[in-house]
Amino acid sequence: MSGEDVALPPGAVIAGCYTVVDAIGVGMSGTVYQVRKAGSNEDLALKLMHAELPDSDTERRRFAREAEVVKQLLHPNVVPLLDYGHSDDGTPFLVFTLLRGRTLEAKLQEEGALTWATTARLSIGVLRALEKAHELGIVHRDIKPGNIFLVTRPLGEVPQVIDFGLAKVVGESDYADPRRANGEVIVGTPRYMAPEEVRGGRIGHEVDIYAFGLVMGEMLVGEPLVTGKTDVDFYVAQGSDRPIDLPPLVMSSPFGPVIQRAVSKDVQVRYRLASQMLADLRAAIEQVGMVADDDEDDEDDEDDMVATAFLNPEMARQLLESSPHSQRMREAMNLAASRTDHEQADAALATVADSEPPSDDSLELALDIATAGLSSAPPPARLDPSPGGQQAPSEPQPPPIDHPEVRPPVVADVPLPQPQTPAAETRSEAFLWVILAIVVALTLVGVAVFVWLTVLRLH
Repeated sequence: MSGEDVALPPGAVIAGCYTVVDAIGVGMSGTVYQVRKAGSNEDLALKLMHAELPDSDTERRRFAREAEVVKQLLHPNVVPLLDYGHSDDGTPFLVFTLLRGRTLEAKLQEEGALTWATTARLSIGVLRALEKAHELGIVHRDIKPGNIFLVTRPLGEVPQVIDFGLAKVVGESDYADPRRANGEVIVGTPRYMAPEEVRGGRIGHEVDIYAFGLVMGEMLVGEPLVTGKTDVDFYVAQGSDRPIDLPPLVMSSPFGPVIQRAVSKDVQVRYRLASQMLADLRAAIEQVGMVADDDEDDEDDEDDMVATAFLNPEMARQLLESSPHSQRMREAMNLAASRTDHEQADAALATVADSEPPSDDSLELALDIATAGLSSAPPPARLDPSPGGQQAPSEPQPPPIDHPEVRPPVVADVPLPQPQTPAAETRSEAFLWVILAIVVALTLVGVAVFVWLTVLRLH
């Protein structure tokens, strides 16, 4: 059935042994049911793939991949896979432990910003799950609050990472994931995508680090760090070289430096593995005297020392610019971000000009936005086709992001000359007069010495 079909009614039997109790939810690729296995009183969660999809073969491979990946991830912070098979009509399904609780996304919507202690405790659990995945060479590729489920336990909520449907094994050939072949299709959630994902570069463990850095910052603030109205806005924000603007609530927390490094656009600076980020997080917790809800002791302190190791620059360059396609995407995103700044600056200045009289707050806001917009060079001017041949500034046009042949111009970031103030001009003039006086004095001294030597010779 497709996402628009009616869910299976209670009492329906799947694969001859799973009886539907209720429908839990419908996702992009499947419907999740609460089921009960024959001969057991325990309720389970069964994820049944939609039978009719635009590319059902791809979705079947995705289901099979998720089954293979999750079978390897035996970890307390990963929901365990109990069974995998096909229904009577051949539709694949996955069977998991039925989780009781809510997603992190729902928690943030209901409660807003979380405390430092709660953020630390949940982050440790998620990073443990990613640490296990990264040890096995697995990249989740879709870390977001909706894929972090908080299981209700007597001592509090325990995070479990779910939905490994987009998971990738590092080093495997591109054809293993047909929706990612040749970098032509972007998969995942744009709000949490790493730059190399948007640009079509090579995918490594660093994409999970970037995504969870954004999630961790979102826990401290209570709302997403990357905002936009459309997916294109998210692609530009993530794919450009412009750093993520971390709010004061993030940077003033003990975890500010950890999050800042995790969301770095430069892979050379970002953590390579979840174990590195986890080590720095534990260090930050200890530094402020917080007690980490951590039952696992580090058996090898040398692993923690790797937390400050940077990625090899040559390897980072391959990740960021692995193909002409990814480089063109990077240039296009930078150009789009620059033009967005100019549009915001023009709109803000127009708003201030129309106000009678302008308020101090609006002037300050317009000045800030205009300054940010001028920090990037404007788009190149075009020739006016009029007989006079005058140049006129071109109107900003949307960049052809997805056109493989377009190479947006790379504009150097040259600082604008600053006009001198009257005080600065006065100081410059005084300095010139002092230099002139010194030259005249030295000349007079030279003349006097010459006359004195001449008189001595005559006598």
